[in-house]
Amino acid sequence: QQSAEDLARVPANSTSNILNRLLLSYDPRIRPNFKGIPVDVAVNIFINSFGSIQETTMDYRVNIFLRQKWNDPRLKLPNDWRGSDTLTVDPTMFKCLWKPDLFFANEKNANFHDVTQENILLFIFRDGDVLVSMRLSITLSCPLDLTLFPMDTQRCKMQLESFGYTTDDLRFIWQSGDPVQLEKIALPQFDIKKEDIEYGNCTKYYKGTGYYTCVEVIFTLRRQVGFYMMGVYAPTLLIVVLSWLSFWINPDASAARVPLG
Repeated sequence: QQSAEDLARVPANSTSNILNRLLLSYDPRIRPNFKGIPVDVAVNIFINSFGSIQETTMDYRVNIFLRQKWNDPRLKLPNDWRGSDTLTVDPTMFKCLWKPDLFFANEKNANFHDVTQENILLFIFRDGDVLVSMRLSITLSCPLDLTLFPMDTQRCKMQLESFGYTTDDLRFIWQSGDPVQLEKIALPQFDIKKEDIEYGNCTKYYKGTGYYTCVEVIFTLRRQVGFYMMGVYAPTLLIVVLSWLSFWINPDASAARVPLG
């Protein structure tokens, strides 16, 4: 293994050497700006698929790309680096870096994807910015109010919270611009529109430990009345109308009245 003095003398023209130099004295157990200002983590989500709402279990399932970006001064590329301003790094290096302890507060079940390998993308920028993108499938709770069913509108949340770091150490913020990208999503019973997406702050206080950063996105889902008009209302109305026909049949024609009764 090369010493710090040996690595310092190696020309900064090799990506491998650069990564070795960055990690030589790097401690992933310590957050960036330790004992200093909180780390701001910009969050961005791309929704690949949005599962239908389940009335029985009151939840929904999404497949997403979760992207997090923060600055780690320890990963700033050396001044003598003459390569690209962005390094695309193998996902195995992800385990060697400090990372935010994000979890989904209203999650019921979740899993990573690893076919054909771990679905993790890692970028390191010249100024020390780190961008991580990972593919997840998540089942999230969504309490439903079915009072106006089937002409109801539901609001389902997705909450992203820090598990261990308080707001003194870590803050989640939505990426500026278009933090949640939702394109060409079709649901069998609901309409969901990009312009109906709302963003908010849901920072929480836990007695004994303090305040924990939390951001949320709220999806507004409007039930498709046409789905029920054709599948429920129209057939029911037809059955009722047919049952009334028996009143116009001669009372003595019992054989004809029974099938319509």
